[in-house]
Amino acid sequence: MKPILPTPVALLVVSCLGCGKAPVQIAATAPTTVTVSQPLEREVVDYEKFNGRLEAAESVNLQPQVTGHLQKIRFKPGQAVKAGDLLFEIDPRQYQAEFDRAEGQVAVDQAAEQLAVSDNRRNKGLAAKSPGAITAAELDKYAALEAQAKAQVMASQASAEAAELNLKWTKIYAPITGKIGKNNVDAGNLVNANVSVLANIVSVDPIFVTFDVDEATILQVEAMVREGKLGKQTRDVPVFLGLTTDTEYPYQGTLDYVDPRVDPSTGTRRVRAEFSNKKGILSPGLFAKLKLPLGEERKGLLVTERALGTDQGQKFVYVVGADNKVEYRPVAVGKLENGLRVIDKGITADDWVIVNGVQRVRPGVTVDAHRVPMPVLEDSEKAPALATPKANSGKESTSNKATTSGAKPGDRGNHKESR
Repeated sequence: MKPILPTPVALLVVSCLGCGKAPVQIAATAPTTVTVSQPLEREVVDYEKFNGRLEAAESVNLQPQVTGHLQKIRFKPGQAVKAGDLLFEIDPRQYQAEFDRAEGQVAVDQAAEQLAVSDNRRNKGLAAKSPGAITAAELDKYAALEAQAKAQVMASQASAEAAELNLKWTKIYAPITGKIGKNNVDAGNLVNANVSVLANIVSVDPIFVTFDVDEATILQVEAMVREGKLGKQTRDVPVFLGLTTDTEYPYQGTLDYVDPRVDPSTGTRRVRAEFSNKKGILSPGLFAKLKLPLGEERKGLLVTERALGTDQGQKFVYVVGADNKVEYRPVAVGKLENGLRVIDKGITADDWVIVNGVQRVRPGVTVDAHRVPMPVLEDSEKAPALATPKANSGKESTSNKATTSGAKPGDRGNHKESR
């Protein structure tokens, strides 16, 4: 049996069977829900960041000035000491004996001096009363004996002073106020004058930090100082410091010294800053991160880092206009300020910037914008829900009840901050 082929009439009949049905309706897509915020308006300062090391303002190695056996150690390693505190004692008996002998020799020489003075005076009186009773040579001899006796007293007194110094040096005192390290020599050991290092003391307050600054930055700072924008002199320029465990820069100091020479191998200059350290938190040798301001405070706009995108190296943000449509805005960014990025150019304080949902939109699309205050670092940690807003919730943010989700983004909100 041959297969029956469809005829044109049959095809026409089949095609007309569905002519009475309604066309398929495509469901409308709901606008993407995003979170928008207006930039924060704050006082900001441009600055550069550097790394450095803390250094003691004073550091002293304690060395004995006399040789002898170390007798006593009067401190505990690591303790705070004040200038004048007794730290070490060397056996003083030898030096006490030398001092006593020197004092005795002074007494002998002083007695000889008195005799010489008396003899000279007596013979001068005799010569005056009885001319010719004593020759001129004898008078010269007695005058010379008196001078010799006086010189001998001066020599013996100098020897006594040296012996007294040696005796005093058997006790070693702290020359500065600060913290002392561990003793390098234990009691009972022989220590040599000007050779043995018994311990080290470092001052605590104030404390220095040294770091290298590129020549362009230091020239900019010096120019601002000359113009009076950073103080009247280099020592007035503020520097902010943070330790490894600090998220911010809680310590403020000032520049103390700028090396007049530029290191040609690195193109940098060595800089030193001074910080108060009354609580003793800062210790020599610690790593320090530093922030050096490059001008006076100025008005700045700040947005959260998550609002920024990158397009072939160009930073941009998405702004929602009055018609709820997304607009692409290239921006010029500045420094990071307390977790927020300074925007130098590209937006205004009245713009509503998308802070959550940046990856889900593109320029020109219509969105459902939920207004909230600009998220800061603390908000990001306390309220992670901001990162995942509920779609089509129709609810307004509890932190900005004055503005509803259905309001136009072109309307000004009331959450501008100043610092």
